[in-house]
Amino acid sequence: MPLMRADDGDPGPLGEVLARSVKHEIDRFLIPRLAGPHRYVPLGTLTDMGVTQNALTLAAQRGRLVTTQQNGQWYSSRQCVQDYLRSRYKRRPVAT
Repeated sequence: MPLMRADDGDPGPLGEVLARSVKHEIDRFLIPRLAGPHRYVPLGTLTDMGVTQNALTLAAQRGRLVTTQQNGQWYSSRQCVQDYLRSRYKRRPVAT
């Protein structure tokens, strides 16, 4: 649909699709690498660490991952996710 509208002289919808795609890629790949291990970034940008966004969101909701929430979006840092992943695999004592 955006391509057809651009062909008809209305480039707005196509520009919006391209802008959203560029923003998504910047948020997902560029910002986390520039931010460093301790800077808080959206959870979705930390999924390259071998865990899904759903798993990180659940960990945040359960209080197992150090996060903050702004405008309905969860934020955490690479260091916090690494700490969470390391703690996930530690043996927990068995209740008797």
